[in-house]
Amino acid sequence: MPEWRGLFFDLIDSSIAPPGLFRSIIIELGKIKPYHDVYYDGKAFAYAFGNILKLRMDIRQLASITLQRLSDTYNLSMDIAEPAAKDKFMGVHLYTHQDTLGPEAGWPALDRTYAAYENETKMYLEQASKSNYSVIYVASTDRNEVSQFAEDAKPMIVTSKFNLLGMGREIEMLARLTPEQQTFIDFLVLQKASEFWGVGHSAFSWNVALKRHTFLSDGKFEDGKNAFDDELSHIYGRKGENQMLATRMWP
Repeated sequence: MPEWRGLFFDLIDSSIAPPGLFRSIIIELGKIKPYHDVYYDGKAFAYAFGNILKLRMDIRQLASITLQRLSDTYNLSMDIAEPAAKDKFMGVHLYTHQDTLGPEAGWPALDRTYAAYENETKMYLEQASKSNYSVIYVASTDRNEVSQFAEDAKPMIVTSKFNLLGMGREIEMLARLTPEQQTFIDFLVLQKASEFWGVGHSAFSWNVALKRHTFLSDGKFEDGKNAFDDELSHIYGRKGENQMLATRMWP
C-alpha cells in the first residue's frame, strides 16, 4: 500500500498538478461496477467504512430542519437524534422512472410493474393503512408526483422536503442544490422513519434500507415475501432479485 500511495502522488505531481501546488484536487473516476463483497472483512469493518465519508454540513443542516419541522408540524413529539423513531411516521421512496426500466435495460418485469406511479403509490398507501400511520414522508425528485401523491393519499398526510423546507432561507438553500444533492436530505430523513418502504429497481431504496439495517442490534433479516425485509425496512420486488446490491453497497 505505501508503494501504491507513492506512485499515485508521483502521477499527480507529474501529470495533473504543478509541483508545489497546495490545493484540493478532484479526480473523477469512471463508473465502478459493484463487484466487491463489502462484508468480506466482516460486518464491523463494513459498518465503520461506510461511515468514513460525511455528508456536507448544509445538507445535514437541511435534513435536521426537515425532521424538526416534520415533528412540530404534525405533533409527532419526535427525538430527531433517535436512529429510527418508534411509531411516528412512515417513509417511502417514490421512484417511477419507467423510461429507464425497459426490457433492453435488463430489469425484471416485476420491477417495471412497480415503477408505474399507480402501482407504486397504491402499495405504499395500502401499507400505511395496515401499519396505522397517518403521516407519510415521501422521498422524490419529482415535485409534481409528490403533489399528486399527496392528493391521492387524502385523508392521510403526505409530506416531503419541498413543503417542509418551503419557507425562509431554507428554500433558497434547497434551490441551490442539484436534484442529486437534494436526495441526500431524503437519505438522512428516511433513516429516522419508523418504517421504510422502497422499490427494488432503486439503488437509493437499497441504500436507505441497508443503512437502517445497521441500527438493529441483532442484525437479523426477516423471511418475508419482498426483495428485502427486516424489522425496520422493506423493499418491494421479487424475493431474491437484486441481491447483489445487498452485499455490494457500503451501509
